[in-house]
Amino acid sequence: MNSDCIFCKIAQHAVPARIAWEDEHLLAFHDLHPQAPVHVLVIPRTHVERMDLIGESEKDLMGHLMVTIPVIARHIDLDEGFR
Repeated sequence: MNSDCIFCKIAQHAVPARIAWEDEHLLAFHDLHPQAPVHVLVIPRTHVERMDLIGESEKDLMGHLMVTIPVIARHIDLDEGFR
């Protein structure tokens, strides 16, 4: 966890958020200022500084994130697709 990172604070429940889904690896929460009728952010529980720094060691985490996003979408009734 990075103590300066708002996403780390949300993932650790140190900052309140309207949580849509969580498991041991990720957390999905509704955006405070949505830019769409449904605007959910999905973040890993471990700190990721920048996407271009993701390497082989994060492969399982990123795979879990990608296969769980459709599950989250169905869980929040986005059966007609999402973007």
